[in-house]
Amino acid sequence: MGVQDSGGITVFAKMLQECSLHEKYNYYVFVLKNQNIMHVLAMFKADDNFRFIMIENEGILYRLYYENIFFRSFIEKQNIALVYNFSGSSQFMIKTPTLIKIQNLMFYSKKLDEAYKRADKQLLWLKQIWSKRIILLSMLKKSQNVEIQSAHVKEVLSDFMDVTAKRFFLKNDFSATRASFSEPKKYNFEMKVTFLYIVGPHFDFAHKNMQDFVKAMRFLKESGKDFEIKITLGFDELNRSALWDGSLNDQTVFLGYLKDRSALQKLFKDNTVLVSTSVIETIGLPVIEGVQNGILCIAPDEM
Repeated sequence: MGVQDSGGITVFAKMLQECSLHEKYNYYVFVLKNQNIMHVLAMFKADDNFRFIMIENEGILYRLYYENIFFRSFIEKQNIALVYNFSGSSQFMIKTPTLIKIQNLMFYSKKLDEAYKRADKQLLWLKQIWSKRIILLSMLKKSQNVEIQSAHVKEVLSDFMDVTAKRFFLKNDFSATRASFSEPKKYNFEMKVTFLYIVGPHFDFAHKNMQDFVKAMRFLKESGKDFEIKITLGFDELNRSALWDGSLNDQTVFLGYLKDRSALQKLFKDNTVLVSTSVIETIGLPVIEGVQNGILCIAPDEM
């Protein structure tokens, strides 16, 4: 449930692909309904092993009810053997073995706490981070099995809870074989440079730190540099945000969500620089994809 941003969608699709290889199992997949999820589910609609249950997003209280009271009844009725929680939470009232995948560190990051503090957004921090941290930590403490994409996730979690009794399963959601890396692209900075910014619907959250990207692009524009921006958001959703600068519209290609992975691959061209401004990441898949495809990548040292 809950996944909708670009990195999470990519991992979710990969997970479903892996599950589809095991034909002797049946899977019930609960998801919050959103546009990006619908693109992924369409890829597996003909697979008889999956039963997709879509739920409208009616707030955290409804979700607490659904993931505890309803799930408990559903699990008992269907004789479920394992709960795999892709959204990083557990359930208070479920005794069935659960594996939790942590792929969003925004509720467990002291660095992000500092970012809110520096921006003087304490009230927003209470609403977006602290209130959900209390709930998610109480859930997470119940589960013994945690799946992570990078060892540093365990270290970040240890700032908020005792992790010594938990079993951590490290599963990288990308290929790191030699064959998966391309030759470096060619660059000529006397010609037009393309800045590729891969971000999803949560671009206005503090951990995405988008204001630094906009500030840098505005500086380049004022300096008279020849460049263009390619961003995985639509024109309307970006221009509705106070974080965006409309003076950059003429130099921006608004790609929207790229449901076809081959469309993303075509963006890794000569004279393209991938920019990531995210303060926290469990692994930083867009940056890894950029490196694998031979383009220069700019990312914070917090990643």
